[in-house]
Amino acid sequence: MMADDLAYGDLHYTGGKAETPVLDAMSVGPNSIQLTRYYAGGPVCSPTRGTVLTGRNHNRYCIWHANIASGVPDFAVPIRQPLPPSEVTVAEILKENGYRTGIFGKWHVGDLKSAEGANLTRRYNHKWPVSHPGMHGFDEWWVTERSALTATINCGCFEEAVCALGHYTTQPSCTNYHTRDPHTHELVSFPSPIEGDDSHFIAQQFDQFLQKARQSKQPFFAYLPFHTVHARYVATEE
Repeated sequence: MMADDLAYGDLHYTGGKAETPVLDAMSVGPNSIQLTRYYAGGPVCSPTRGTVLTGRNHNRYCIWHANIASGVPDFAVPIRQPLPPSEVTVAEILKENGYRTGIFGKWHVGDLKSAEGANLTRRYNHKWPVSHPGMHGFDEWWVTERSALTATINCGCFEEAVCALGHYTTQPSCTNYHTRDPHTHELVSFPSPIEGDDSHFIAQQFDQFLQKARQSKQPFFAYLPFHTVHARYVATEE
């Protein structure tokens, strides 16, 4: 599990002011191990995620900045490259050793689909215009391309969606989750509205993944990059 923009010292058991009773209990559980010497690949989002997946410093795979939605695809901007297919991820290694692999949440290390008609005058690296989880060892995935609101209406299920992949444009509450159709290999959006908090949706997708792994008695690796606690904060009626 990965929290978005959560600092080490924010948790209660590490000295923070936030009340985190479940994480506190997990930290001292009989089956828990605290790893306190992990250092993020960079001070912002995308470099850190690349380091988590590859175990390598972000200078090795050329992601130096958070990949933002700007109308220009990631591969066309030198400072925010997608994760290269040549990089070996933990998901690839485990998949090769018989693990079921899944990611549910925020991807943020590459575009999920080519940006047709985008301004490519600053083209920098056209070798891989997309870099989605399926290219990096994940069997099952529902992900947003970039940061998203935490309690939103999923616009991918409407014919005229008003938001870009993972970002809103004209509506302040709009999120897209995507995966790849196993038959057509086309990018598809989640087919129905997502109600409630975004974290609940991620947990539900993981639970379905977990049940299938248990039924098949297959070891699994799941990566759950939540959008929380990253702004914007959207409160549900609950």
